[in-house]
Amino acid sequence: MANKLKKGITGTGEIFFAHVLKPEEYQGKSTNKFSLMLKLAEKDKQKLLAEVDAEWNKFMESEEGRRHKYKYEYANGIKQYKDDEFFKFKMTHILHCRSGRDWERHVPIFDASCREISNEVTGIGNGSKGKVAYELAPFYVSDKNYGVALRMTGIQILDLVEEGGTSASALGFGQEEEDTNIEVPFDVGEDDF
Repeated sequence: MANKLKKGITGTGEIFFAHVLKPEEYQGKSTNKFSLMLKLAEKDKQKLLAEVDAEWNKFMESEEGRRHKYKYEYANGIKQYKDDEFFKFKMTHILHCRSGRDWERHVPIFDASCREISNEVTGIGNGSKGKVAYELAPFYVSDKNYGVALRMTGIQILDLVEEGGTSASALGFGQEEEDTNIEVPFDVGEDDF
């Protein structure tokens, strides 16, 4: 009987490189994985790392875990990018079942009021704020490839940055207290654009 996987929901973080509407591609070919990277505040990061460590320790103490050899530190879902640490979450798009049938999955996406918006979202841009529902799945492939996979089971978008879009806050602008009316000293017509 398979062990029950630890489930949870992250704290609110910044989403980067979200491939949740179609699978991620590498060199023009589908990886068959939906994925995203999540940057969490230090407190939430440490909480998730503690859960990952606990699942890995449970695996190491299990009968299966004791019969393997390990050469390196285990993979804990942390990825480095530009001197920052992110958690990488993944979901397999098409599962090939033993019955010979394929099971096609999609990432459920919810808004802040828990309404499903999977069919409404056209893209999730870098810097969007959200949470990830996950399962922690210990794995062992070889003495060099093992750890705890962070399986994405759904996401909640709390502040969407349109993919490819630019917002004032993304450029570093903040709300100003002084309300200024800017007057354009000339007429702007349709032909000017």
